[in-house]
Amino acid sequence: MATRRASRHNSKGIRHNSIRAADAYRALIRWPDGSSSTFGNHDRARVLAVARGKSAAGATVDFQEHQGWCVYKTTRTFHPGAP
Repeated sequence: MATRRASRHNSKGIRHNSIRAADAYRALIRWPDGSSSTFGNHDRARVLAVARGKSAAGATVDFQEHQGWCVYKTTRTFHPGAP
């Protein structure tokens, strides 16, 4: 007979915030022809990588961090051709 797992009804709740913003970080991408797009993700490194790549391709990119309640704060701006 297989062993049973301990019952969970007495276990304590999870202590971290499970309501995380799906787009905790986002990149606002503006191209020289006037078009724009957004890229959002919960992974900071991925959004920064996309921002650097689009900047190298000639776009101006604003990197923003989620502050809560649908408010974002611009923390970095990537200009075309700048490292």
